[in-house]
Amino acid sequence: MNKSYKLLALCLVALFTHCAQASVDDTQGWNLGVGAAMSYHQYGSDIDDTLYNAHVSAGYRFNSYLGIEARIGKGFTDIELPAYERIVEQGLFYSGYLKAMYPLSSGFTPYLLVGAQNSEIEIDPVSTSDTSLSYGVGLSYRLQAKTVAVDLGLEALNAFQHGDLDYDVWDFGVKIGYQF
Repeated sequence: MNKSYKLLALCLVALFTHCAQASVDDTQGWNLGVGAAMSYHQYGSDIDDTLYNAHVSAGYRFNSYLGIEARIGKGFTDIELPAYERIVEQGLFYSGYLKAMYPLSSGFTPYLLVGAQNSEIEIDPVSTSDTSLSYGVGLSYRLQAKTVAVDLGLEALNAFQHGDLDYDVWDFGVKIGYQF
């Protein structure tokens, strides 16, 4: 993967956090969300392309700084490799994350995700499913009413690594969450 994408994601988070002051938002509770991502797949020297996926999430926020999140999703596009007569598809994926947050007074909250993801990848005719370390950074903005909190977020996530296949997946996505 082009290192400039990783650097760009980290710089965006740093840019937003540099201009804001820390804030304590003691909102705790359950949250539900949906997200969509541009999923950058790299498979050796054969594949360097983009798929798209969507997910639903559920989690719990213990305090302003720590939460957990589970996701289930599916890829909904594929990559055709005419020279090899193969099709690459991303199937279902399941993930669980520990989420470390740092709320800012401006309504922005940068966060880190660390966890595991199980993904199904099919490179016709071979299909594999594997669990790997998954980690990423994100930035959310909270729209807060008296009893409802809606978060809009951007994130960069290393979603899947399969060493035997030299396969690596990075997701760059948007999400919306509802906390109750």
